[in-house]
Amino acid sequence: MARIIFVLALAFASPAFAAPVSSASRKLVIVDPELAVTGDKTQGFIDAFVKRLETVAGWKPGSIVGKGFLSMEAAEGFLKTERPAFALLPAHEFVVLRQKYKMQVLGYGGVWDPKKAAYRGLARSKSSVGALPHQQPGLKLATDIKDMQWLNVIFDGLLKPEAHFQFVPVKNESEAVAAVRESRADLALVWGEHIDRYKEFLRSDGGGLRVAFNSARMPPMALVALVKNAKAADAKALTKALPQVCKAKPNIDICANLGFLYLKPGPEELHPHVAYKYDNYK
Repeated sequence: MARIIFVLALAFASPAFAAPVSSASRKLVIVDPELAVTGDKTQGFIDAFVKRLETVAGWKPGSIVGKGFLSMEAAEGFLKTERPAFALLPAHEFVVLRQKYKMQVLGYGGVWDPKKAAYRGLARSKSSVGALPHQQPGLKLATDIKDMQWLNVIFDGLLKPEAHFQFVPVKNESEAVAAVRESRADLALVWGEHIDRYKEFLRSDGGGLRVAFNSARMPPMALVALVKNAKAADAKALTKALPQVCKAKPNIDICANLGFLYLKPGPEELHPHVAYKYDNYK
């Protein structure tokens, strides 16, 4: 049996935890900047995950190898040269890469509270920023999101970001929140699952900030087959194994270390919707 590689693409710096690349013919790419927070533990988490896949899929021990990349750009190069068969992609990466590669959604990785899978806009408590930013042209927006079409999706196609906002340059989400607190920006975009990081600033008794904007819910991480690269038998075997991957302890922890708590076959209802928005919103 040919070996199967799982490639973890992280949107951050050094690949110190990266495993060697083998000459395997079946490969899967995971793109998720959130996994960078695990630092040098990431490779061990990948190893545990692929070992679990071996067990539930009936693959031979050692038939799956993991490797870490640091950005979607690095993963893009691997996609072109190594032609992986599968990918596990958060919503933004999903809509971007599906424009370049024909994909079939085989399943998805979910969390316990899907309502947090949305963007929040934080504003100063006493500011005039309302719940409908499209009605307030000229707002100073602090965000590290550079993809204008993705911002168009976040604001549901109701505005043209590049014309509507004045952008305040920041390197990350924390800097965006700081820019609002320091009155350098009117609105900071924060991923909903991160909101607890800023709860001290959201206290009603003088925290100084409030949630002014809520985006529509985004779909969970998609497990896709790259149609030109994947063999039908491999896609079928992987799909069949998904419900068992994260089932029971310690397997839940293995999955949680990679950003999801369960894997389910089939597309989640919002995957086609967010793809349509990204392709068609003007």
